[in-house]
Amino acid sequence: GSDGGIGVLASSPTTQILSIWVRQDTEIDYNIGSEIEDDMPIPDLSIRPFIPLDSNIGNLPSFITSAWQADSGAIMSYNHFWGEWAEDENTAKAWQFDVFLPGKQYVFNITNNLYGYFGDDGSSASVIKEGTNIEILLCPRETMWMAISQVALFSNVFSSYIDIDDLEKWITDRCSIVTVPHSGGAFNLTPTLSRYILLFKAEGSFLAPGLGLCRCIYTPNSTDPKQGGEFEITQFSQWEDW
Repeated sequence: GSDGGIGVLASSPTTQILSIWVRQDTEIDYNIGSEIEDDMPIPDLSIRPFIPLDSNIGNLPSFITSAWQADSGAIMSYNHFWGEWAEDENTAKAWQFDVFLPGKQYVFNITNNLYGYFGDDGSSASVIKEGTNIEILLCPRETMWMAISQVALFSNVFSSYIDIDDLEKWITDRCSIVTVPHSGGAFNLTPTLSRYILLFKAEGSFLAPGLGLCRCIYTPNSTDPKQGGEFEITQFSQWEDW
């Protein structure tokens, strides 16, 4: 009133509690209302493969093909890291948030129906080790590009032969991680303008021992396109294979 008035406008994609303390020697008149018009509508969520199929990901850069700069082990590790990031438009190892609202929490689901057969009796087992967790990594975009382009090599992050375990740890240490059981489940992610690359890390069973990445198919949420969809694991690749 007498001081000319105080206005507060708060907007959030999720329910929040806003507390305000004002000290004044006279009674305070106040009004609690809501926005009539949404100034920033929530866009429909869009997710696509991080590396499209038309990228020349199979071509080694000149610095690593030079014999005096890299040995055969370095070239092999580089090829393993590149691997086949995408088999087709719907199946990939790494995904990125293409259209999203930064800071909004999205709910996803991941399923694992990846089984392998062994023995004469046709017995089957999960390719991902039972009792372990699938790790969902939300990775900074610049981290992935540095690792893929081996820019980090020139900062002495890795040894001269680019050990694949060091590379995996270097990426993982820069990611936020949530986990679900080996059989799959629901998980939440909150992408930002820099952190929006998705990787799915798991531990293989005796059918595919070791740590590795999962290649997935993504299906958008048809009921609510502003929310997350579903990832289905279709293949598991050990570190030595990617």
